[in-house]
Amino acid sequence: MVRLEDVALANHQDKYTIKCAAAGMEVIVPRTKAHATAIYVWNGNIVPNLYNVYPMFAGATPIDSWQGICRGAPCTFWMTDNADGNVACTQNLEPNGDNSVNYRIYKNNDGCGVEGGWNDADALVEYAGWVICSTNDC
Repeated sequence: MVRLEDVALANHQDKYTIKCAAAGMEVIVPRTKAHATAIYVWNGNIVPNLYNVYPMFAGATPIDSWQGICRGAPCTFWMTDNADGNVACTQNLEPNGDNSVNYRIYKNNDGCGVEGGWNDADALVEYAGWVICSTNDC
């Protein structure tokens, strides 16, 4: 994995996809809790700003109706131990269904340690200017 920084990435996910692809990689997918923890620690105890985790259908909620995409194909992922599948790290429910199949989940707050706080509203990137890319082959 590698962290790529570029202020030109701005706040649209497509630019992050292109940046990782130019390095022969994809946006990272945390495959297990141990993997997510390793990513978090490697990144200075900061949760990545994006995961390559997409809804299986438009309006998908909770998180178990989402899937990781590794090397262009569905793969397992881990984001939370919460039984209700809420990845918001707030009292709000996320994913809350304001998503489309074209865009991945993105970090929208710094809470909850390795689990992070996430949102599913289309093509946004709230913590802009950097991305963690991986071959996602393990």
